[in-house]
Amino acid sequence: MQPATEVPSFDARSVFERVLVPVDFSEGARRALATALELRRRFGSEVHLFRLTESSENDQFLAGTGAAAFSPQELVEAAEARLCRFVENVFPGRSGEVVPHAQVGADVVHAIARSARHIGTTLVLLAEEPKQTLFRSQIEKIVQELDSAVLLIRTPPATLQH
Repeated sequence: MQPATEVPSFDARSVFERVLVPVDFSEGARRALATALELRRRFGSEVHLFRLTESSENDQFLAGTGAAAFSPQELVEAAEARLCRFVENVFPGRSGEVVPHAQVGADVVHAIARSARHIGTTLVLLAEEPKQTLFRSQIEKIVQELDSAVLLIRTPPATLQH
């Protein structure tokens, strides 16, 4: 008879210590946020939200007409405020339980990875809607760049209306 091998202990608190949720304001992001807030309730997790922002064509047009252009810091502040409003809209009274983060740029894959490293995240919650594609999805690219654990939150496919 072989001796039973000892199973290494699993410390959920260390895995769920700092959770990062990239937010695109989709249904999947709502589900990922709900999951992160539940981890906070159960394990005391820090919940960090992330949004990549960039100057819009409208901003560039207004700057061309003499209106003040938004500085990168103003864009970040506006994106972080929008993240807090998102939490308040979905889970009223809970925006104080999250730490918003935003960056200006266009490369979402590397921005999420940089933010995760900067925060020292232990888990990244990624929302994905199932779809067929010929090319690697953004999710696959993000997972490849991350050093932390990843939990993929799948959004059920939309049902067809008859």
